[in-house]
Amino acid sequence: MDPYKHPLFDDPNLAWGPPVTESLVRSVESSLGLHLPAHYVSDLQVCNGGILRRTRCEGAGRIVRMRDMAGIGYPDGVELSASQSREWDYPTPCLVLSAEGPTAVLLDYRRSGPHGEPAVVFVDTDHEVDGRPLEWTLASDYATFRDRLAYVRDRTQVAVQGVAFHEEILEAAEALGAVGRIRPDYEGGFTRVLEGWHSRDDGPVLFRVLQAQRPNGSRRMAELGNDVLIVESNIVDIDRFLAAFATHIPGRHCRLV
Repeated sequence: MDPYKHPLFDDPNLAWGPPVTESLVRSVESSLGLHLPAHYVSDLQVCNGGILRRTRCEGAGRIVRMRDMAGIGYPDGVELSASQSREWDYPTPCLVLSAEGPTAVLLDYRRSGPHGEPAVVFVDTDHEVDGRPLEWTLASDYATFRDRLAYVRDRTQVAVQGVAFHEEILEAAEALGAVGRIRPDYEGGFTRVLEGWHSRDDGPVLFRVLQAQRPNGSRRMAELGNDVLIVESNIVDIDRFLAAFATHIPGRHCRLV
């Protein structure tokens, strides 16, 4: 399938917010004092916030990946944007579509005004260029941005049957070249960096351990059962990875998911 033709959201049945009605849109716009782009509202009528399937966007010659997109009408929706902007020094006025601390994808109303069509920008307030936070435009409007989002499978997940503790898999990770401290992440898993491997996106090679059912409610994970842990990596050579990984947990049942 064309990577730009995949559904925008991974599973509309797992939407974070309530059904989007005209009255809800009017109420949110009145509260925010900002006009919501029509195509954004249309997407939220399919899935009001949630995990994205199309996660990769290229704008201004740079690639940005976003895991999820916020909706409206619930505590962690775009109504939270003002407090997020104060905490992380995002430009204002804006609405936060997706954020991880200092990095965020925003609907930017600085040029359009509150009732115009906002651009979509990426910001990183932890890094500066010429004394200003790093920022670039992903698209001149939301519709163009949405059309530029593509599905890219850059993670491989392996189910490991009958492993009761993270420690056993993390020992295998060390044998595979894991370095650095164990870092808990926002999905309730544990991440380490692998040396001596090549990643799909030319970034750091990651080795992550996840619970069988992730906090985002992925049904695929839940269906695997409670005695399963998930190993996720962005390595290129999956056959080499499976072979090397299996040598450190002999007798376990490993399979791609």
